[in-house]
Parts: sequence; structure tokens; C-alpha cells
Amino acid sequence: MSDVPGQRVDSGDAQATAAAWFAHVRSGGATAADHRAIEYWCDSHPANRAAWNDMNRSWDMAGSLRSDPAIMAMREQAMAKPRAQPRFRFQHMAAAAAVALAVVGAGAIGVKQFRPSSAPDARIAIAEREFRTGIGQTATMKLADGSIVTLNTDSAVRVGDWGSKRQVQLLKGQAFFKVAKDAAHPFEVKAGGNAVTALGTAFDVRIDPGRMAVTLVEGRVRVDTPAPVDQQGKDASAIQSTLMTAGSQLVWNGRNISLDRIDTNAATSWLHGQLVFNARPLSDVVAEMNRFSSRKITLEDKRLAGVPVSGVFQTGQPDAFVRALEAYRLARVASEQGDNIALRTF
Repeated sequence: MSDVPGQRVDSGDAQATAAAWFAHVRSGGATAADHRAIEYWCDSHPANRAAWNDMNRSWDMAGSLRSDPAIMAMREQAMAKPRAQPRFRFQHMAAAAAVALAVVGAGAIGVKQFRPSSAPDARIAIAEREFRTGIGQTATMKLADGSIVTLNTDSAVRVGDWGSKRQVQLLKGQAFFKVAKDAAHPFEVKAGGNAVTALGTAFDVRIDPGRMAVTLVEGRVRVDTPAPVDQQGKDASAIQSTLMTAGSQLVWNGRNISLDRIDTNAATSWLHGQLVFNARPLSDVVAEMNRFSSRKITLEDKRLAGVPVSGVFQTGQPDAFVRALEAYRLARVASEQGDNIALRTF
């Protein structure tokens, strides 16, 4: 027990303590006494048990990233670092838990659940059948037919007048749709000049300037996009239809479409308050993290843009994310002014 947090059951940070225990267990060095101590700690307070369960759920959600050779190497390196003093050991293990979770840095400790519309920080603004969320908010609502719509950060949908077709328009941002089955009334999502039609399925739609992405988790959908210019001939309104199957993602860039297999758990991890990246450039990771917070991260040193990052990070936690980058010497804070954090290389 001398190499781990041990009997520090009075720690005020349940998540950090759970992270330290979890890292120790994943390192393979936990003894029977350690496991008994973990159970004692979990039983000592409901928050401790919840934090421990969250760590295990996060590990399960990380999926294939756990076996990535680079991630495994970083985890082993972190576990092998010398531990000098008990207090330092506790802090070190809490940080190393991020690696045990296949994270390039800490800050992904715990799983944020769906925020219901009744939560104070996730109110849905309703005006003329429009539903909106602010920056950093997510909200779930049930439509009249029983379909469930979850809005991501800074997103908006409009529910149309339903007749033979159930129609919802994604005005901006991102939304996940769990569609109630009704073969007689197709469910259609309009997004960025495109249409996604489903009978009973689960899918994610996101629109950005000049881009739309559809990620299909269950069932089948048809996506109608403007036909490529060279295929339109004289008909500028010509469309092309693409049938999608579960486990695929369609991306339309304003001219053409691409259709690829994808890890849908990673693509929809925002539903659990997390973002999953696999060797993504740091510039992309920063852009995604910035969507969920008014506190923005910028890259002062452009050499950082292409640095590959893999990991599971918690949304709305820019400071924890930056501390993770510093802990693994990927980047450091150059300056902080107001709500802006500028990063540079070491």
C-alpha cells in the first residue's frame, strides 16, 4: 500500500482518488489488500463509488484506443517513473490514470451524463417551435411521436408542421436523433441544404460552414445531397441519394461526399460529455475542445498544429486539458489573457 494513495479515504477529490486507484489497478501492481482498500474507500461515501464506476465506464468507452501501441507505450512509461515521496506518488498516480484510460493527458476523469432539459445550466430556449442550447450546454427532448433528440453545444433545431412526413431542421451545430418507428411517416432531418431520411434508427448530424456529417449508429438512412456540378448538367437542383448502413459516416463538403466506416462510439462520445481522438492533429483537437467552452485555447506556435493527439477528454474543461498537455510536454502555456489560453512548444 505504500506505493499508492492507500488509506487516503478522506480525500476531498473523489475523482482524483478514483483515478489514482484505477491507474494502480491497471498497472498490474495491485495486491489483494489494495483491492480491499478500494472497496472500503468506495463504500465509505456514495460519491466515491460513483467516481469509481465512472472510471470504469470511461475505460470501457475508450475501446480500441486502449490497445494502441503508442498509448500502451506512454502508459508503461508513466507507470515506470520513479516515485520519491508519498504525497508526490498520489499526485503522480492521479495524473497517470489518464494514460491508463488511453488518454494523452489528464482531465478525462469521470463521465458526464446527459443533461436533462430541467437542469439549470441546460435550459432549452423555445421560441416558435425552435429548440436551442448555449455554449457548453447539451439538452435532451422528446418529440410528439416519441423520438428523442439530444442537442450538442451551441446547437438549434426547428420542428416543422408534421403531416405525412415528420420533419426537423437542424439550424446549426449538432444533434443526435433516436427515431421512433413509424413506417407510414418517414422521419426527415434537413441540414445545410441536405436531407437525412429514416424510418426507425439512431444517427448523429452535424453541420459546419461548408460541411455536413451524418454518423449512423443503428438502422439505415438515406441522405440526399446536391449532385456534383459535373453531374448536374442543366439541372442545378439535381440531387444524389446515398444509402447508409450502421457504423458508417457520410461527409459532404459542399461539392462531393465521402462514405467511410467509423467508430460510432467515438463519434458520439459527446453524448457522455467526452471527446475521443485517435492521432488527430492538435489543431483539430483544440478546435473541438473550444466548441464546448467560452474559454478558448489558441496555438501561438504554429508548429504545434500537426502534433498528433490520441485520448479521451472531458468537454468543457479547457484548463484541465491544457494541464494535460503540459504534463506530457506536448505544449505549454505561453500566456493567459481573459478567456484566452495561448500555447507554445516547450
